[in-house]
Amino acid sequence: MLIADLDGNGADDIVRYVLENPTRGRWDVSWGGRTAWQTLTSVDYPSSVTSTDPNPAYAVRSFVGRFNDTTGSDLLVLDESRLSRIYDRGTAALVPHGDYAY
Repeated sequence: MLIADLDGNGADDIVRYVLENPTRGRWDVSWGGRTAWQTLTSVDYPSSVTSTDPNPAYAVRSFVGRFNDTTGSDLLVLDESRLSRIYDRGTAALVPHGDYAY
């Protein structure tokens, strides 16, 4: 679980990563820590990844912080590729962030 103000309203939100199966995971959020869990975004790993790693959804690392110039905190995700993606509130998707693997 992670705690950050994702929507920029001054109240902390709670984020959790839920493993749905070995090739799919999702991030849920409780806005202000007061709402029921809602799906923020999810990731399905393609067969090209699962052929080299049978459980890629287990290798996900998530961080919160200010990684761009929008109001509020950001959710940064590193997966098995070590390339980062950041949650974009406008599209409700994880978009590439940075050109190099960490």
